[in-house]
Amino acid sequence: ITVAKGDTLSALLRAAGSGRRDAEAAIAALSKRFDPRKLRVGQTITVVLEDVDGGPRRLAALSLEIGEAGYLVVERRGGRRFTVERARTPLAPRLEPAPADGSIRGTLRVRKGEILSTVIRRAGAGRGEAAKAAAALARHFNPRRLQVGQELIVVFAAVDGAGARALGAVSLKRARNAYVVASVDPRGRFAARKADAPLLTIARPAPVEPVAAAAEAEPEDDARQVIRIAKGDTLTQALLWAGGTRDEARKVSAAIARRFDPRKLQVGQELIVVFDPGGEGRKPGLAAANLALKNGTYVVAARTDTGGFEAVIAPEPLIPAFPVEGAAGQAGESASLALPADGRQKTLRIRDGDTLMSALLRAGGKWSEAAAAINALGRHFDPRRLQPGQEVTMLFDPPGSTATFKLAAVSLALGETAYVVAARGDDGAVTSWPSNEPLAAMIDAALAEAVPAAPMIELAAIPEGAEEKTLTVRKGDTLMEALLRAGSGPRDADAAIRALKAVYDPRSLKAGQTLNVALAPTEDNGRPVLHRLSFATEPGRNIETGRVDDGGFAARVVDVPLARLLVHTGGGIDSSLYKAATQTGVPIAVMMDMIRAFSYDVDFQREIQRGDAFEVLFERYLDDRGVAVREGNVLYAALTLSGDTLKIYRHTARDGYTDFYDERGNSVRKALLRTPIDGARLSSGYGKRRHPILGYTMMHRGVDFAARPGAPIIAAGDGVVVRAGWNGAYGRYIRIRHKGQYSTAYAHLSRLAKNLRRGRRVKQGQVIGYVGSSGRSTGPHLHYEVLRGGRRINPLKVKLPTGARLRGAELAAFRMTRRELERQLAALPLVQRVAEAGQAPPACGAADGAAQPETGC
Repeated sequence: ITVAKGDTLSALLRAAGSGRRDAEAAIAALSKRFDPRKLRVGQTITVVLEDVDGGPRRLAALSLEIGEAGYLVVERRGGRRFTVERARTPLAPRLEPAPADGSIRGTLRVRKGEILSTVIRRAGAGRGEAAKAAAALARHFNPRRLQVGQELIVVFAAVDGAGARALGAVSLKRARNAYVVASVDPRGRFAARKADAPLLTIARPAPVEPVAAAAEAEPEDDARQVIRIAKGDTLTQALLWAGGTRDEARKVSAAIARRFDPRKLQVGQELIVVFDPGGEGRKPGLAAANLALKNGTYVVAARTDTGGFEAVIAPEPLIPAFPVEGAAGQAGESASLALPADGRQKTLRIRDGDTLMSALLRAGGKWSEAAAAINALGRHFDPRRLQPGQEVTMLFDPPGSTATFKLAAVSLALGETAYVVAARGDDGAVTSWPSNEPLAAMIDAALAEAVPAAPMIELAAIPEGAEEKTLTVRKGDTLMEALLRAGSGPRDADAAIRALKAVYDPRSLKAGQTLNVALAPTEDNGRPVLHRLSFATEPGRNIETGRVDDGGFAARVVDVPLARLLVHTGGGIDSSLYKAATQTGVPIAVMMDMIRAFSYDVDFQREIQRGDAFEVLFERYLDDRGVAVREGNVLYAALTLSGDTLKIYRHTARDGYTDFYDERGNSVRKALLRTPIDGARLSSGYGKRRHPILGYTMMHRGVDFAARPGAPIIAAGDGVVVRAGWNGAYGRYIRIRHKGQYSTAYAHLSRLAKNLRRGRRVKQGQVIGYVGSSGRSTGPHLHYEVLRGGRRINPLKVKLPTGARLRGAELAAFRMTRRELERQLAALPLVQRVAEAGQAPPACGAADGAAQPETGC
């Protein structure tokens, strides 16, 4: 019973069916530990009544929730004598052995606010069992008509000698001598029927053995994943992050819960998960999960032949090894893909705040198809490590009877030459494998084998004497207006645009884009004739439309190979890193990546001094004329501060997660950034100060960063927005809850980022708002707070949790990456100006991701 406004303890017990004298005696015993007049709205009371031969039911016991302290339990000790004790749990249903078959049964009554599955779970059933039993009962009984006090009889079967229980039957009383009975069959399925009596005995199915393990594989080759439980994790969440489906995670959690209390899960506890790739009549999916215990043993949950999971205590984990069929199981090779003739392909990049699910749904996939693909991809990649900019390619089957496209395959870029691919087979099962090429390349290669490559469209040569013009698209311009302004006739411009639509949408043209136009004069000195139009849509890709031999227009896409150049530069710092890098010619994007990587450990406002130095190695891509068209990744960076040098190296782990690490393999990434704004000045610290507006001394429980109005503010860490909007003197305000006990707050903003709202998940470094002076403020600045356990602390002195540390094979792979980068640094000269590195570019060839330090490529 849940206490409502105006309720008294006496009235509640009488309403539950207790007699007046029993209620008074129980309340008198309870009053020794609790004042009944202090009963609060929302408190819960559990009441147990027992049958008495030849008379009405009488009060047997009750328990009262008293908050974090636990419960007060009142029990009858004979006659009308009641005793009261403090307990950690409320009254549990009384479970007594049934003499006929050794099963265990208990009788419960529905409480206010409960549904069928929660009542069954309260008796001790697992989540999956309770859901199945409730669904079976619902076929003969409308769950919305469940009444408070309605009776359920739950029967369990002991499945082994260790005392583990399995739900065997549930009987729901509808009326006198009218029941709905749900019982389990040997395959673990529940069936329901109407009956005139409850089902009190069950036919226990024979115990099933876990799936037999094949020959033990080497640790590097089997399908295991080792996960460390993080703070706030549940067992189900950990299994989902490992790549299991929601149904598998629930079944495994329910099985483990019979051997281990999930509420006692500890941070750092090891969970080993093994997946079956399928084949030889086996269904792919989660095969075994092993939870390490403190005494060195494991709770082992293995998949049975019926598709369920059984758990046992074992001295070592169960790591079944499964044969891998075909090339799909080998890294670097791809499985065959069914390529529909009229299917479609789509490629997109992950945005800030995206999840893999939201990206696939945005591309047009269905939720069920996307969930199956993510489950398969999760066996080779941790979806929690998704980063903005990662490329996802999808292949859709053509519409069938449902008139909708179906997601057939997905590839996710993990690095320059590392991908993970998931594809749906003819049987509907989705398998995944690591690959050295994306899905698009596989499709192109397969189509090239099936259909000869179409020859490049030949455009007519530009006649001698033609005038070549370069013009810039103005704001509000259309392509027609730009061509007319260049001197083309309307008919030529219209024909060129019509041909262009076959390979490019002219509406995608942006202001500032450069167009190259070739016009030839006519014999009568009339309007010039348009012969050629070309422009770049992105670095390395040009669009051309021009005349062909028959006088009409055709369009084509021309891929321009880019040369990859490594630039090694650096210099001294006189005032700030920003100014020193700008003077050296380091591009803004490269400099900001370097600043963000160091900002976890370096306070750029206080620690940078005259005489310090920086060094950076980054990628630059050049076109066929040797002109830099875009910047690549920062591969290495170093800061020398007061004689101490901090070095960071870019490294991509085997699961595709890319990060910067120090020389010992420790990630530079921390839980929170120290400064959530770039290029700002610390204007007010944490502590007591005279308030500039109120005029008296008060505690300043944050730090202020003075910055130009409109400067972007970034999230200090991954988390969920718990407040976004106006907040009194704080003005426009954002608060983000991070993992663990930390939160951050940002105040006095001019505006919030687009689509930022309460409940939205944000990633570290994502722009969440812009500097302003809203609320009680004297000028544009950011007021920044860090909260630990709800208490505001000094953001500049808080000791932040460190990032991941590489171990084992991952640490060995990082050391190889570090040695290769150090070899490149030794081979490349350190230039004082970035422009000097591109004056005489070496013959690097097409960009293939392979470094050539001897030539500077």
